[in-house]
Amino acid sequence: MKIYRVECNFGCKYFKCKDEAFSYFEKCKVKCCSVGIWLMTLSKSKFSKQITASQKLLDYSFAHFPNF
Repeated sequence: MKIYRVECNFGCKYFKCKDEAFSYFEKCKVKCCSVGIWLMTLSKSKFSKQITASQKLLDYSFAHFPNF
């Protein structure tokens, strides 16, 4: 199963639809929020009840560049 996660200053929102996720991502960018959009892939093992997840950063925008 693929899910899109949008992280911004207000927390995370999850979307099944790519278009809705990117629309929300762009809305957060317009509000000058630090925001990132991730593609999460969830899979369940056939032999156990274990669920694994992987995530890939698709895009990001920082309102203020973080200091390291």
